[in-house]
Amino acid sequence: MAGAIQQQIRQKGLTPGTSVLLVDNLGPRLFAAIIAIIASGGIAIIVEPWMPIAKIQKAISLVKPQIFITNLLGKLWGVRIPAIRAIPHSLSIAESIKTKGQSLDLTDLKPHSSAILTFTSGTTAEPKAVLRTHNSLHCQYQTLSRALGLEKFHGSDLCVFANFALANLAAGRTSLLVPQKWSRRFFRSIDDLPANLKPQSFSSGPAFLTEAMKHAKLESLCSVHIGGALTSCDLFESAFRKWPSAHFLHVYGSTEAEPVTVSDARIAVAKSRNAQYFHTTFIGRPVPEVEHQIDNGQLLIRGKHVCPKFGSTTEADTWHAMGDRIETNIETSTDGWWYLGRNQQSKEDFLLEQKIYRFLQSDTSFIHRDQRHLIHLIGEGVKTKKREIVETFPEIRTVTEAKIRKDKRHRARIDRTATIAKETPWLVG
Repeated sequence: MAGAIQQQIRQKGLTPGTSVLLVDNLGPRLFAAIIAIIASGGIAIIVEPWMPIAKIQKAISLVKPQIFITNLLGKLWGVRIPAIRAIPHSLSIAESIKTKGQSLDLTDLKPHSSAILTFTSGTTAEPKAVLRTHNSLHCQYQTLSRALGLEKFHGSDLCVFANFALANLAAGRTSLLVPQKWSRRFFRSIDDLPANLKPQSFSSGPAFLTEAMKHAKLESLCSVHIGGALTSCDLFESAFRKWPSAHFLHVYGSTEAEPVTVSDARIAVAKSRNAQYFHTTFIGRPVPEVEHQIDNGQLLIRGKHVCPKFGSTTEADTWHAMGDRIETNIETSTDGWWYLGRNQQSKEDFLLEQKIYRFLQSDTSFIHRDQRHLIHLIGEGVKTKKREIVETFPEIRTVTEAKIRKDKRHRARIDRTATIAKETPWLVG
Protein backbone atom coordinates (compact mmCIF):
# COMPACT_ATOMS: atom_id res chain seq x y z
CA MET A 1 0.00 0.00 0.00
CA ALA A 2 2.80 2.42 0.87
CA GLY A 3 4.52 1.64 -2.44
CA ALA A 4 1.35 2.37 -4.40
CA ILE A 5 0.81 5.68 -2.61
CA GLN A 6 4.46 6.61 -3.08
CA GLN A 7 4.16 6.16 -6.84
CA GLN A 8 1.10 8.43 -6.92
CA ILE A 9 2.58 11.26 -4.85
CA ARG A 10 5.80 11.22 -6.86
CA GLN A 11 3.74 11.64 -10.00
CA LYS A 12 2.26 14.71 -8.31
CA GLY A 13 5.75 16.15 -7.94
CA LEU A 14 6.86 15.07 -4.47
CA THR A 15 10.57 15.53 -3.80
CA PRO A 16 12.48 15.59 -0.49
CA GLY A 17 11.18 18.46 1.63
CA THR A 18 7.72 18.61 0.00
CA SER A 19 4.88 19.07 2.50
CA VAL A 20 1.90 16.73 2.09
CA LEU A 21 -1.37 17.32 3.94
CA LEU A 22 -2.88 13.96 4.92
CA VAL A 23 -6.50 13.46 5.94
CA ASP A 24 -7.88 9.94 6.47
CA ASN A 25 -9.55 7.80 9.10
CA LEU A 26 -7.41 5.87 11.54
CA GLY A 27 -6.46 2.60 9.87
CA PRO A 28 -3.81 0.74 7.85
CA ARG A 29 -4.34 3.06 4.88
CA LEU A 30 -3.42 6.11 6.97
CA PHE A 31 -0.16 4.56 8.18
CA ALA A 32 0.69 3.36 4.68
CA ALA A 33 0.37 6.97 3.51
CA ILE A 34 2.57 8.25 6.35
CA ILE A 35 5.24 5.70 5.49
CA ALA A 36 5.01 6.54 1.78
CA ILE A 37 5.49 10.25 2.48
CA ILE A 38 8.40 10.02 4.90
CA ALA A 39 10.13 7.23 2.93
CA SER A 40 10.14 9.63 -0.03
CA GLY A 41 11.63 12.47 2.03
CA GLY A 42 8.36 14.39 2.23
CA ILE A 43 6.84 15.91 5.34
CA ALA A 44 3.49 14.46 6.45
CA ILE A 45 1.20 17.23 7.73
CA ILE A 46 -1.49 15.90 10.06
CA VAL A 47 -4.24 18.02 11.62
CA GLU A 48 -6.53 16.87 14.44
CA PRO A 49 -9.95 16.34 12.79
CA TRP A 50 -11.86 17.98 15.65
CA MET A 51 -9.97 21.28 15.40
CA PRO A 52 -12.15 24.32 14.65
CA ILE A 53 -12.21 25.34 10.99
CA ALA A 54 -10.46 28.64 11.75
CA LYS A 55 -7.54 26.82 13.37
CA ILE A 56 -7.28 24.36 10.48
CA GLN A 57 -7.16 27.31 8.06
CA LYS A 58 -4.39 28.95 10.10
CA ALA A 59 -2.32 25.76 10.38
CA ILE A 60 -2.49 24.97 6.66
CA SER A 61 -1.74 28.58 5.71
CA LEU A 62 1.38 28.40 7.87
CA VAL A 63 2.98 25.37 6.16
CA LYS A 64 1.49 25.73 2.63
CA PRO A 65 1.47 22.01 1.63
CA GLN A 66 1.96 21.20 -2.04
CA ILE A 67 0.04 17.91 -2.14
CA PHE A 68 -3.26 16.93 -0.50
CA ILE A 69 -4.02 13.24 0.14
CA THR A 70 -7.58 12.94 1.35
CA ASN A 71 -10.76 11.01 1.98
CA LEU A 72 -14.32 12.35 1.92
CA LEU A 73 -13.81 14.38 5.12
CA GLY A 74 -10.89 16.21 3.55
CA LYS A 75 -12.95 17.00 0.46
CA LEU A 76 -15.60 18.53 2.70
CA TRP A 77 -12.90 20.55 4.44
CA GLY A 78 -11.89 21.87 1.02
CA VAL A 79 -15.36 23.33 0.51
CA ARG A 80 -15.02 25.46 3.66
CA ILE A 81 -11.26 26.15 3.94
CA PRO A 82 -9.58 28.43 1.37
CA ALA A 83 -6.07 27.25 2.32
CA ILE A 84 -6.97 23.71 1.24
CA ARG A 85 -8.35 24.88 -2.08
CA ALA A 86 -5.02 26.64 -2.66
CA ILE A 87 -3.03 23.36 -2.50
CA PRO A 88 -1.71 22.73 -6.06
CA HIS A 89 -2.13 18.92 -6.19
CA SER A 90 -4.57 16.48 -4.61
CA LEU A 91 -5.39 12.80 -4.84
CA SER A 92 -7.89 10.39 -3.35
CA ILE A 93 -6.26 8.02 -0.87
CA ALA A 94 -8.77 5.31 -1.79
CA GLU A 95 -7.80 5.53 -5.47
CA SER A 96 -4.07 5.80 -4.79
CA ILE A 97 -3.79 2.35 -3.19
CA LYS A 98 -5.28 0.53 -6.18
CA THR A 99 -1.96 0.37 -8.02
CA LYS A 100 -0.55 -3.12 -7.46
CA GLY A 101 2.95 -4.58 -7.41
CA GLN A 102 4.78 -1.46 -6.26
CA SER A 103 7.73 -1.81 -3.90
CA LEU A 104 8.60 0.94 -1.44
CA ASP A 105 11.66 2.99 -2.34
CA LEU A 106 13.65 4.59 0.49
CA THR A 107 15.20 8.03 0.06
CA ASP A 108 18.52 8.71 1.79
CA LEU A 109 18.09 11.66 4.17
CA LYS A 110 19.93 13.50 6.90
CA PRO A 111 18.87 12.39 10.40
CA HIS A 112 17.35 15.74 11.34
CA SER A 113 15.21 16.00 8.22
CA SER A 114 11.57 16.76 9.02
CA ALA A 115 9.24 13.73 8.87
CA ILE A 116 5.87 14.47 10.50
CA LEU A 117 4.33 17.79 11.52
CA THR A 118 1.22 17.45 13.66
CA PHE A 119 -1.13 20.29 14.53
CA THR A 120 -3.24 19.94 17.68
CA SER A 121 -5.81 22.24 19.22
CA GLY A 122 -3.67 23.12 22.21
CA THR A 123 -5.01 25.23 25.07
CA THR A 124 -4.61 28.65 23.46
CA ALA A 125 -5.98 30.35 20.39
CA GLU A 126 -2.98 29.23 18.35
CA PRO A 127 -2.70 25.75 16.79
CA LYS A 128 0.09 23.77 18.44
CA ALA A 129 2.68 22.42 15.98
CA VAL A 130 4.70 19.33 16.94
CA LEU A 131 7.58 18.43 14.63
CA ARG A 132 9.02 14.92 14.46
CA THR A 133 12.28 14.50 12.59
CA HIS A 134 13.50 11.15 11.29
CA ASN A 135 16.02 11.13 14.13
CA SER A 136 13.47 11.92 16.85
CA LEU A 137 11.12 9.22 15.48
CA HIS A 138 13.94 6.67 15.58
CA CYS A 139 15.02 7.70 19.07
CA GLN A 140 11.41 7.73 20.31
CA TYR A 141 11.01 4.16 19.11
CA GLN A 142 14.20 3.12 20.92
CA THR A 143 13.10 4.88 24.13
CA LEU A 144 9.57 3.46 24.05
CA SER A 145 10.85 0.00 23.23
CA ARG A 146 13.20 0.01 26.22
CA ALA A 147 10.87 1.74 28.69
CA LEU A 148 7.65 -0.12 27.80
CA GLY A 149 9.10 -3.38 26.53
CA LEU A 150 7.54 -3.21 23.06
CA GLU A 151 9.56 -6.19 21.82
CA LYS A 152 8.91 -8.43 24.84
CA PHE A 153 5.53 -9.62 23.65
CA HIS A 154 4.51 -11.62 20.59
CA GLY A 155 0.83 -10.74 20.83
CA SER A 156 -0.78 -7.54 19.59
CA ASP A 157 -0.88 -4.08 21.18
CA LEU A 158 -4.24 -2.40 21.70
CA CYS A 159 -3.23 0.91 20.15
CA VAL A 160 -5.16 3.77 21.71
CA PHE A 161 -2.52 6.40 20.88
CA ALA A 162 -2.13 6.45 17.11
CA ASN A 163 1.57 7.41 17.17
CA PHE A 164 2.35 4.17 19.02
CA ALA A 165 1.41 2.24 15.87
CA LEU A 166 4.58 3.55 14.20
CA ALA A 167 6.68 2.25 17.09
CA ASN A 168 4.88 -1.10 16.90
CA LEU A 169 5.63 -1.32 13.17
CA ALA A 170 9.31 -0.74 13.94
CA ALA A 171 9.16 -3.43 16.63
CA GLY A 172 7.42 -5.91 14.32
CA ARG A 173 4.27 -5.97 16.43
CA THR A 174 0.63 -6.04 15.39
CA SER A 175 -1.42 -2.97 16.37
CA LEU A 176 -5.13 -3.22 17.13
CA LEU A 177 -6.29 0.28 16.25
CA VAL A 178 -8.92 1.80 18.51
CA PRO A 179 -11.83 3.57 16.73
CA GLN A 180 -13.00 7.00 17.79
CA LYS A 181 -16.10 5.56 19.47
CA TRP A 182 -15.37 3.15 22.30
CA SER A 183 -18.55 1.10 22.01
CA ARG A 184 -19.37 -2.03 23.98
CA ARG A 185 -19.47 -3.90 20.68
CA PHE A 186 -15.86 -2.86 19.99
CA PHE A 187 -14.61 -4.27 23.29
CA ARG A 188 -16.53 -7.51 22.79
CA SER A 189 -15.04 -7.93 19.33
CA ILE A 190 -11.56 -7.72 20.86
CA ASP A 191 -12.36 -10.55 23.26
CA ASP A 192 -13.60 -12.64 20.30
CA LEU A 193 -10.32 -12.36 18.34
CA PRO A 194 -8.27 -15.51 17.68
CA ALA A 195 -5.56 -16.24 20.21
CA ASN A 196 -2.69 -14.92 18.07
CA LEU A 197 -4.36 -11.48 17.79
CA LYS A 198 -5.60 -11.02 21.34
CA PRO A 199 -3.85 -7.99 22.90
CA GLN A 200 -1.05 -8.58 25.35
CA SER A 201 -0.58 -4.88 26.08
CA PHE A 202 -2.12 -1.46 25.70
CA SER A 203 -1.12 2.13 26.41
CA SER A 204 -3.91 4.58 27.17
CA GLY A 205 -5.26 7.31 29.36
CA PRO A 206 -7.61 6.79 32.31
CA ALA A 207 -10.79 7.31 30.23
CA PHE A 208 -10.08 4.34 27.94
CA LEU A 209 -8.95 2.25 30.91
CA THR A 210 -12.32 2.93 32.58
CA GLU A 211 -14.26 1.75 29.51
CA ALA A 212 -12.04 -1.31 29.03
CA MET A 213 -12.68 -2.38 32.61
CA LYS A 214 -16.44 -2.10 32.08
CA HIS A 215 -16.77 -3.93 28.78
CA ALA A 216 -13.72 -6.12 28.04
CA LYS A 217 -12.17 -9.21 29.55
CA LEU A 218 -8.73 -8.92 27.87
CA GLU A 219 -7.69 -12.23 29.39
CA SER A 220 -4.33 -12.25 27.58
CA LEU A 221 -3.27 -8.89 28.97
CA CYS A 222 0.31 -8.82 30.30
CA SER A 223 1.25 -5.14 30.40
CA VAL A 224 -0.74 -1.90 30.80
CA HIS A 225 0.75 1.57 30.38
CA ILE A 226 -1.35 4.49 31.64
CA GLY A 227 -0.61 8.16 31.05
CA GLY A 228 -1.87 11.24 29.26
CA ALA A 229 -3.89 12.56 32.21
CA LEU A 230 -4.07 12.32 35.98
CA THR A 231 -5.34 8.89 37.04
CA SER A 232 -7.10 8.36 40.33
CA CYS A 233 -5.66 5.89 42.80
CA ASP A 234 -9.10 4.24 42.94
CA LEU A 235 -9.10 3.55 39.19
CA PHE A 236 -5.63 2.07 39.25
CA GLU A 237 -6.50 -0.17 42.21
CA SER A 238 -9.65 -1.42 40.44
CA ALA A 239 -7.54 -2.28 37.39
CA PHE A 240 -5.02 -4.10 39.58
CA ARG A 241 -7.85 -6.28 40.88
CA LYS A 242 -9.28 -6.96 37.41
CA TRP A 243 -5.92 -7.98 35.91
CA PRO A 244 -3.85 -9.09 38.93
CA SER A 245 -1.09 -10.74 36.88
CA ALA A 246 -0.57 -7.80 34.50
CA HIS A 247 2.33 -5.39 34.90
CA PHE A 248 1.18 -1.77 35.22
CA LEU A 249 3.31 1.22 34.33
CA HIS A 250 2.53 4.83 35.21
CA VAL A 251 3.82 6.94 32.31
CA TYR A 252 4.41 10.68 32.31
CA GLY A 253 5.14 12.53 29.08
CA SER A 254 3.74 14.90 26.50
CA THR A 255 3.00 15.08 22.79
CA GLU A 256 6.54 16.39 22.30
CA ALA A 257 8.27 13.88 24.57
CA GLU A 258 6.99 10.36 25.19
CA PRO A 259 7.96 9.13 27.73
CA VAL A 260 9.64 11.41 30.27
CA THR A 261 9.22 9.21 33.35
CA VAL A 262 8.04 5.63 33.83
CA SER A 263 7.29 4.03 37.17
CA ASP A 264 5.69 0.87 38.55
CA ALA A 265 2.04 1.92 38.94
CA ARG A 266 1.52 -0.13 42.10
CA ILE A 267 4.40 1.69 43.80
CA ALA A 268 3.24 5.06 42.44
CA VAL A 269 -0.28 4.50 43.81
CA ALA A 270 0.98 3.42 47.23
CA LYS A 271 3.21 6.51 47.54
CA SER A 272 0.42 8.82 46.36
CA ARG A 273 -2.03 7.27 48.82
CA ASN A 274 0.44 7.71 51.68
CA ALA A 275 0.87 11.36 50.73
CA GLN A 276 -2.94 11.87 50.88
CA TYR A 277 -3.47 12.52 47.17
CA PHE A 278 -6.61 11.48 45.27
CA HIS A 279 -4.65 11.10 42.04
CA THR A 280 -1.48 9.15 41.33
CA THR A 281 0.84 12.14 41.53
CA PHE A 282 4.07 10.22 42.11
CA ILE A 283 5.60 9.79 38.63
CA GLY A 284 8.98 8.19 39.38
CA ARG A 285 12.36 9.00 37.88
CA PRO A 286 13.10 10.32 34.38
CA VAL A 287 14.10 7.82 31.72
CA PRO A 288 17.88 7.78 31.03
CA GLU A 289 17.40 9.45 27.64
CA VAL A 290 16.07 12.67 29.23
CA GLU A 291 18.11 15.60 30.50
CA HIS A 292 16.17 17.90 32.78
CA GLN A 293 16.15 21.11 34.76
CA ILE A 294 13.65 22.04 37.44
CA ASP A 295 13.47 25.82 37.81
CA ASN A 296 11.15 26.96 40.61
CA GLY A 297 9.20 23.73 40.15
CA GLN A 298 8.82 24.19 36.37
CA LEU A 299 10.18 21.29 34.34
CA LEU A 300 12.43 21.73 31.29
CA ILE A 301 13.65 18.69 29.37
CA ARG A 302 15.68 17.77 26.31
CA GLY A 303 16.81 14.56 24.67
CA LYS A 304 17.16 12.84 21.33
CA HIS A 305 13.55 11.60 21.44
CA VAL A 306 12.18 15.03 22.40
CA CYS A 307 10.56 16.69 19.38
CA PRO A 308 12.30 19.92 18.35
CA LYS A 309 10.38 23.17 18.25
CA PHE A 310 8.73 23.90 14.92
CA GLY A 311 11.10 26.20 13.02
CA SER A 312 14.07 25.49 15.29
CA THR A 313 17.50 24.93 13.72
CA THR A 314 19.23 23.87 16.95
CA GLU A 315 17.44 20.67 17.90
CA ALA A 316 20.14 19.31 20.22
CA ASP A 317 20.25 22.52 22.29
CA THR A 318 16.52 23.19 22.51
CA TRP A 319 14.91 22.76 25.90
CA HIS A 320 11.22 21.86 25.95
CA ALA A 321 9.06 23.38 28.69
CA MET A 322 6.60 20.75 29.89
CA GLY A 323 4.33 23.37 31.47
CA ASP A 324 4.07 21.28 34.65
CA ARG A 325 5.04 21.81 38.27
CA ILE A 326 7.39 19.06 39.43
CA GLU A 327 8.77 18.61 42.94
CA THR A 328 11.30 16.17 44.32
CA ASN A 329 11.39 17.17 47.99
CA ILE A 330 8.10 15.70 49.21
CA GLU A 331 8.70 14.51 52.78
CA THR A 332 7.17 11.08 52.19
CA SER A 333 9.70 10.14 49.52
CA THR A 334 12.97 11.27 47.94
CA ASP A 335 13.27 8.66 45.21
CA GLY A 336 11.33 10.28 42.39
CA TRP A 337 9.31 13.15 40.99
CA TRP A 338 5.89 14.37 42.02
CA TYR A 339 3.46 16.06 39.63
CA LEU A 340 1.74 19.00 41.33
CA GLY A 341 -0.32 20.57 38.56
CA ARG A 342 0.13 22.84 35.58
CA ASN A 343 2.25 25.97 35.86
CA GLN A 344 -0.72 28.28 35.32
CA GLN A 345 -2.47 26.86 38.40
CA SER A 346 -1.08 27.72 41.81
CA LYS A 347 0.19 24.91 43.99
CA GLU A 348 -2.29 26.03 46.65
CA ASP A 349 -5.22 25.51 44.28
CA PHE A 350 -3.92 22.12 43.08
CA LEU A 351 -3.64 20.86 46.65
CA LEU A 352 -7.08 22.22 47.50
CA GLU A 353 -8.57 20.34 44.55
CA GLN A 354 -6.91 17.13 45.70
CA LYS A 355 -8.52 17.57 49.14
CA ILE A 356 -11.91 18.23 47.54
CA TYR A 357 -11.59 15.13 45.34
CA ARG A 358 -10.77 13.00 48.37
CA PHE A 359 -13.79 14.43 50.18
CA LEU A 360 -16.15 13.85 47.22
CA GLN A 361 -14.45 10.61 46.10
CA SER A 362 -14.70 12.01 42.58
CA ASP A 363 -12.66 14.28 40.29
CA THR A 364 -15.51 15.59 38.11
CA SER A 365 -15.15 19.16 39.40
CA PHE A 366 -12.56 21.93 39.64
CA ILE A 367 -11.99 25.23 41.38
CA HIS A 368 -11.91 28.57 39.59
CA ARG A 369 -10.60 31.88 40.91
CA ASP A 370 -12.37 34.94 39.59
CA GLN A 371 -10.76 38.35 39.09
CA ARG A 372 -11.28 39.14 42.77
CA HIS A 373 -9.50 35.87 43.65
CA LEU A 374 -12.67 34.40 45.11
CA ILE A 375 -12.80 30.59 44.81
CA HIS A 376 -15.70 28.85 43.05
CA LEU A 377 -16.25 25.09 42.79
CA ILE A 378 -17.73 23.97 39.47
CA GLY A 379 -18.64 20.41 38.58
CA GLU A 380 -20.92 17.43 38.40
CA GLY A 381 -22.53 15.91 41.47
CA VAL A 382 -21.65 18.84 43.74
CA LYS A 383 -25.15 20.26 44.18
CA THR A 384 -26.35 17.56 46.57
CA LYS A 385 -23.28 18.05 48.79
CA LYS A 386 -23.17 21.83 48.63
CA ARG A 387 -23.71 22.36 52.36
CA GLU A 388 -21.09 19.79 53.38
CA ILE A 389 -18.59 21.22 50.87
CA VAL A 390 -18.94 24.79 52.14
CA GLU A 391 -18.74 23.65 55.76
CA THR A 392 -15.62 21.57 55.10
CA PHE A 393 -13.93 24.09 52.80
CA PRO A 394 -14.87 27.61 54.00
CA GLU A 395 -12.56 29.19 51.40
CA ILE A 396 -15.02 28.16 48.66
CA ARG A 397 -17.35 31.08 47.86
CA THR A 398 -19.87 29.32 45.56
CA VAL A 399 -20.71 25.77 44.47
CA THR A 400 -22.16 25.40 40.95
CA GLU A 401 -23.54 22.25 39.34
CA ALA A 402 -22.38 22.13 35.71
CA LYS A 403 -21.62 19.65 32.96
CA ILE A 404 -17.88 19.09 32.77
CA ARG A 405 -16.29 19.37 29.32
CA LYS A 406 -13.36 17.03 28.64
CA ASP A 407 -10.55 17.42 26.14
CA LYS A 408 -11.31 15.57 22.89
CA ARG A 409 -8.01 13.75 22.66
CA HIS A 410 -7.67 11.98 26.02
CA ARG A 411 -11.32 12.41 27.13
CA ALA A 412 -10.02 12.59 30.69
CA ARG A 413 -8.60 16.05 31.28
CA ILE A 414 -11.09 18.72 32.30
CA ASP A 415 -11.29 21.50 29.74
CA ARG A 416 -11.69 24.30 32.27
CA THR A 417 -11.89 27.10 29.71
CA ALA A 418 -14.62 25.39 27.67
CA THR A 419 -16.59 24.39 30.78
CA ILE A 420 -16.61 27.93 32.15
CA ALA A 421 -17.46 29.45 28.75
CA LYS A 422 -20.35 27.04 28.15
CA GLU A 423 -21.66 26.48 31.67
CA THR A 424 -20.70 29.41 33.90
CA PRO A 425 -19.95 32.44 31.69
CA TRP A 426 -21.00 34.80 34.50
CA LEU A 427 -17.77 33.90 36.34
CA VAL A 428 -15.66 35.52 33.62
CA GLY A 429 -15.13 39.28 33.79
